[in-house]
Amino acid sequence: MLLAAAFVAAPLVDGLALPALARAADEPITVSVSAGNGIARPGEDLTISATLTNPGNEPVAAGRIALSVSPAGLDRPTLESALDDPAAVPLTEVAAARTQELPAGGTAKVTIVLKSKDLGSALEFAGWGAHLLAAEVTAGGALLGTGESGFVWADGAPPSVVDVAAVLPLTTPSVTDGLLDADSLAAYTSPEGVLRRKLDAAAGRQVTLAIDPRILASIRALGTAAPPSAVLWLADLAAAPNPVFPLTYADSDISLEREAGAAAVLDPISFAGALDEANFSGTQAPAAEAAPSPATTGTPAPTPGPPAPGTLPSTEELLAWDYDLPGLAWPVRARPGDVKFVGASGYDRAIVPSDSVTQSGSGPTGKLEGERVLVSDSALSAAASAAAFSAGEAEAAQARADLGALLAASAGTAGTTVVVALDRGWPDSTSGLDPTLRALQSVPWAAAIPLDDVPDQDAKLTLRKAKGKDARAEAAGTLVQDDERIADFSTIVETPQMLTGRERLRLLALLSAQWLDFPDAWDTAARDLHRHYATDVLGAVTISSTNVNFVGVPDAVPIFVQNSLDLPVTVKLSARPSNGRILVSPATATVDAGASTRFSLPARFIANGRVDLQVTASSPETGKRIGSSVVIPLDVQAEWEAAGTTVVVGLVVVLFGFGLFRNIRRRRKAARPAVDES
Repeated sequence: MLLAAAFVAAPLVDGLALPALARAADEPITVSVSAGNGIARPGEDLTISATLTNPGNEPVAAGRIALSVSPAGLDRPTLESALDDPAAVPLTEVAAARTQELPAGGTAKVTIVLKSKDLGSALEFAGWGAHLLAAEVTAGGALLGTGESGFVWADGAPPSVVDVAAVLPLTTPSVTDGLLDADSLAAYTSPEGVLRRKLDAAAGRQVTLAIDPRILASIRALGTAAPPSAVLWLADLAAAPNPVFPLTYADSDISLEREAGAAAVLDPISFAGALDEANFSGTQAPAAEAAPSPATTGTPAPTPGPPAPGTLPSTEELLAWDYDLPGLAWPVRARPGDVKFVGASGYDRAIVPSDSVTQSGSGPTGKLEGERVLVSDSALSAAASAAAFSAGEAEAAQARADLGALLAASAGTAGTTVVVALDRGWPDSTSGLDPTLRALQSVPWAAAIPLDDVPDQDAKLTLRKAKGKDARAEAAGTLVQDDERIADFSTIVETPQMLTGRERLRLLALLSAQWLDFPDAWDTAARDLHRHYATDVLGAVTISSTNVNFVGVPDAVPIFVQNSLDLPVTVKLSARPSNGRILVSPATATVDAGASTRFSLPARFIANGRVDLQVTASSPETGKRIGSSVVIPLDVQAEWEAAGTTVVVGLVVVLFGFGLFRNIRRRRKAARPAVDES
């Protein structure tokens, strides 16, 4: 339910200066407040908007809203403190109005027109500068809620102009896949999609774009199956005149990679296993028809065109872009060792947030851990992000007012340059992005500049004390170790990149900074990925057999090799007997994808008895073991004993036959005389 009320503020006697009420820990309502467009001028009435929201399950009684301003201009540190807690500065009450009862879950908008003479009286001794506007809602003497925002008292001209280098990330939500599917790309690049709206808002403005290379690769990897809106978006990005630099693939968390034990920032290996030849047999899908937008102006960057029909694109072609700042890294945070890790990975600069460092100078550049860095202004970046991406207009308007006031407070020092890095998380809304970027370029006390024009300084920077190890580091370390084991395992595949490429993409997707706001979901996804690596990849090749009883003179031991991968494998089979009754030679076995094949290990039997045969599969290339060994029990009979038995049996037969022959002959001789007498 939305309630609305409008008032013309009644003048307050003497503009009484009052201390702010203490902020309650559990205020029953939230208050968003802003002063017009964030600028107040002498001789002009000021329209103040306040939005009251009751998130609870019980109604809130009618009461009073009081508006106060800081009578003196505020410098940058004082303004930041006041925006966090209005009690940090003296305030003068300038207006008040009644509030209606607010039902559970309800929202009320209060508009108060503050007459110019009343505001001018409160700011009588203030010159041009930044001030605080505070709102307090009370009922029966109890504090119900507070809100605050900055505004600029434009009495005269600003003392200087702040140079603003803005950075806008082009990213996608957290997913477990290394490539984005067609449906997702179609949604993100549709006319109301986040990627389309971000590009349209930024194109042609002095804004540097930071793009996740996964977006480029995902569109190109689909070939003719790529959504037309995505193809058009990619063409518009190429045509936009904005400077561009790459994020890590899938916007992977550089700090987490370092803590997980990666040797360097992780990159994709190959996309070969993710490409469908049918999507590259013809020409690419035509771009969708769309109305001209700011993104379609300018000269396209010389990026590779689609491959020839029937030819699969290479990894380099899928990731290629004409980057303006290819050596710039942007960690989502800065912890001890992160910047040095970035430098060791081949980057020449990194963007770090100001709330992670202390600096000897006021500029946005310097050296940290021996590496060159750009320092983004955390307070300005947070205000700009809230203004651009808040779902509610009241919250966005308040954040835009804060942004203007913070910039005005920064203008107190001549020659100031700031880096404003907008939030890289998936936004609740992009409706405020265009007015926010417009404000950064239109206020008289700010001038937009390219990121590459930020002047280099030799300020010495030091990291603030970190809050301990990332809670995800242990699980991420296990996954990085899995990735290394898969690299060894892949040597049994004819084209190892077919396996390592797709599994590395899964890892990069899980290391994405987009998971930071979803720790429980990340934990589940990490366990699932480790289980996949252990079972479906590293455990995909298994050996088996059964108890074998050999009769006669066999010359081989039967072994079954099961391959659960969707790729054929070649392994070396070796056996080690538990005693000397058998000698077994190794053999090489090739098993088709998803097949189980019987192989024979050449064997020579020395003596009879029981033998436990430990059979192991290994890589023919590296000799490293593949999977687990299996122990096969054998009951054997040696060759010489079998032959000896045959000889003995033969001798028995001969002797028996010879004895029988002699006995018959003797009986015949005994019978001859009787015959003669007759």
